[in-house]
Amino acid sequence: MDKKLAKNIRNQRLEKGLTQKEAAEKAGTNERYFGKLERGEVLPSVKMLDRICKALNCHSSDVLPF
Repeated sequence: MDKKLAKNIRNQRLEKGLTQKEAAEKAGTNERYFGKLERGEVLPSVKMLDRICKALNCHSSDVLPF
C-alpha cells in the first residue's frame, strides 16, 4: 500500500505544479519528510495525510490506494 500511496501523492503534487518544498511547506512539514513520503519510506499519520490532502487541494480518496 505504501508505494501506491507514495505514487498517488507524488502525482497529485505534480498535477498541481508544486515542488516537494512547496507542498511540504503547505502541509506544515519539511522537504526531507515529503521526499521520504513520496518514495514510500514513511507512512503518514491520518492527521498528516489530511494536511497533505489540504495542501494538494485533493481528497483522501485521490491518494489512498483503495
